[in-house]
Amino acid sequence: MLKRLNKMNISNLVDMLWWSLEQETKGDIVFKALQKEIQKRVHSMRDEDLLRFLQCFTENSTDFSVKLLKSVVNSISKKLTKFQLKTQVGIIWSFGRLNLQSDEEIERLFMEIKEIISKQMTELSEKSIAMLMWSYSKEESPDQMFLEKLKACVIGMKQPKFDNFDLTLIVQSCNVFEGSFLKEDVDFMSSTMNMMGHLEHYVIKEVKNLNIHQFMTIAVFYLRKNIGSSKLLNVLKNSIVAHMEEFDRIQLTLLRAALQNNTLGEHDHLISTLEAKIEEINSKETAEIDEEKLRMMIREKLIKLKEQQDKSSQIKQKLGIDKEPIRSEKQNNTGRNPHESADDQPQQEYEEALDEKVILKNKFKNILKTHKKPEVVESKPVVKESNKSGEQVQGKPKSRLLKDYLKNKKKMEN
Repeated sequence: MLKRLNKMNISNLVDMLWWSLEQETKGDIVFKALQKEIQKRVHSMRDEDLLRFLQCFTENSTDFSVKLLKSVVNSISKKLTKFQLKTQVGIIWSFGRLNLQSDEEIERLFMEIKEIISKQMTELSEKSIAMLMWSYSKEESPDQMFLEKLKACVIGMKQPKFDNFDLTLIVQSCNVFEGSFLKEDVDFMSSTMNMMGHLEHYVIKEVKNLNIHQFMTIAVFYLRKNIGSSKLLNVLKNSIVAHMEEFDRIQLTLLRAALQNNTLGEHDHLISTLEAKIEEINSKETAEIDEEKLRMMIREKLIKLKEQQDKSSQIKQKLGIDKEPIRSEKQNNTGRNPHESADDQPQQEYEEALDEKVILKNKFKNILKTHKKPEVVESKPVVKESNKSGEQVQGKPKSRLLKDYLKNKKKMEN
């Protein structure tokens, strides 16, 4: 395959690059070879191939080499005026997503494309306007005049068709304005709010197509800034109620704060509903935390029981207990007591081992108590007598012989 790469056209190479990333083979030889081959022929890319490659690069930028990025930027700079307007916008959008505006070469690229686009503002589509506004709002020093031109395009378009993606990008741009030095410019912020009021009609139309992230971005902005008619307000509030179960705790908190800051109507009931939902989620999370703590406690107890079981096995070995305890007929039939659960088995075995140890100890104690030392009886000397045949036989003790002698002597005297 590697030998055939140089024979493939650039479009097929980009396709293979996408396939390689989808198959998660970005670390292998083929992926590296693809990058090198594309780097050689990046100057021959058509507009469609360049946009596809930039999209691939943007979504997986950390997997590509720095050399390839520099080659792409140099190639774009050399034939910048030859690209279609849509391609020029796509280039700005791609590098804007990578937050590379601070790079000198890309910063120069931003300025050159901005000069070209400024002469073709009326030819921009709704999506191009939204993408350019978002990308140029993220510059370290946003060009106020160029942004004003983009806002004028939004208001001046005849029968525009802004979709949920376009509206989200424009609102995100306004949020960026508020975080920059532009928020101090009263006229600029006033024209920004005027543009957002002009877009109210498209927000109402697209609200059903917004995902949760898009809805949060747009709804919080309009509610917090007190922009829009009562119709837009009711549409947003109804959508909040309809999707109440889909919001997480942070989103619910942001919506509550935005409604509390809104002065265009009464929102007490909805705010109370949001607070109740927040409390419900907090309680659920607390219960989940408690449940997790309980699991950890059970896990620790099971570990301790396992340790105790191991100790009991060691005790059995030391005491020479090899036989299993006698079981009842029911236990023999079932393998364990019918009232005994599987979780009780380690504890029961441990207790049985301890009981056997105690029984044996008690037996040893009883043996020691009952086993008395033999009494030492002082033996009396025994006189051996000889019988008629001269054999010695065991005679009576000396004390008994003396008594007999004295008794016989007294009889003789009498």
